[in-house]
Amino acid sequence: MSDDKVRFSISIEWDLLKEFDAIIAKKGFVNRSQAIRELFRRFIVDNIEGDESLCDSQYVVIYVSSICAQSESEASFSFKIDKGKFLCFSIFGNKKDAESFVSSLKDVKIAKIVRVVVGD
Repeated sequence: MSDDKVRFSISIEWDLLKEFDAIIAKKGFVNRSQAIRELFRRFIVDNIEGDESLCDSQYVVIYVSSICAQSESEASFSFKIDKGKFLCFSIFGNKKDAESFVSSLKDVKIAKIVRVVVGD
């Protein structure tokens, strides 16, 4: 993404702006611009499929299993959540590798791929 920034104006109800300001203060954003940039990034990620060059992102595979599979992922970790069950996470640099890993899982009923955007 380019470092060039553009200024623009929006019209918004005063009550909505006050709520927004309260939330961004709790979340630790430095200013409204930083929070709005993050909103834009999330909106783009949620609405554009396939083009990973649009933003820095990782793909996290989340699944529950009696054993966490070994993968060629960038990182894997797990938490014991119940007798003989683990909540497992594996992180991949692209969606194709994440999907391939999910298809290789045995005895896993549900596996979710989540795209995580790295922002400023």
